[in-house]
Amino acid sequence: MQRTPATRRRFLGVAAATMGVLAGCSGGDVPADGSSGDGGNGDSTTTPSASGESEAERATATGDATATPDDSPDPNCRRLTGEPTAYDAAGTPFIFTFDYVDSWNVEDALEGPGGRSQGVSSAVVTVDGETESAGIRVGQRFEPLTATEVDEEVADATSGDYNPAEVVREVTFAGEPIPVVGFPDAELATYRMWLPYEGAENVYYPVEMDTLSSILRRDDEGEQVLLCLDGIQTMTETILTSLRPNPDTTIEEV
Repeated sequence: MQRTPATRRRFLGVAAATMGVLAGCSGGDVPADGSSGDGGNGDSTTTPSASGESEAERATATGDATATPDDSPDPNCRRLTGEPTAYDAAGTPFIFTFDYVDSWNVEDALEGPGGRSQGVSSAVVTVDGETESAGIRVGQRFEPLTATEVDEEVADATSGDYNPAEVVREVTFAGEPIPVVGFPDAELATYRMWLPYEGAENVYYPVEMDTLSSILRRDDEGEQVLLCLDGIQTMTETILTSLRPNPDTTIEEV
């Protein structure tokens, strides 16, 4: 099997660029269909994070990477597993909080006039001698929508002839069933939802989840094969199914 480290590094660059970024923070727009603007294939880049580096890249640069031991599987996907732990959203404009797997690392959040974005990165593993990682971005826009506007956004996201998203599932938030828009066949989840908030008026805030990973190999046909998917998908499910109201949100101050 021919290794393609350069290709993998480029994919890692996409993960680093998307992690910790909310389009509204930099003045950009995220397509209503929940895609990256390229039909949802995840190959486009967005504004880089403050450091422009992923967890794996920082660890490699500083020599601090705790990668897969030589006598462990390559990659050691057990490093992505752990126990649910609560994310501390108190004192932030997030109207929600969530749980994440404790072996993953909470990055510095990014916040701007358009919204707030929180990146969470996996532990570093080794693939064919190279350090790699996965990441999830959770973001909230600050522009509230009415129930009618939410219905319109869901309709826009799930219509059209080119790669439309679908309502892939439903979660309950503050006692209300919430549709989750995404791509049902995607190995790495991209979700869009609109969470209710009862403040001066009842409104909904757009919330986004994006998952990317550089933990991969190319098969004999040159196709990309993602590794450690169980651990990545468990992390995604942990966040999504634990979404709940943040009693200490500062959204009214935004």
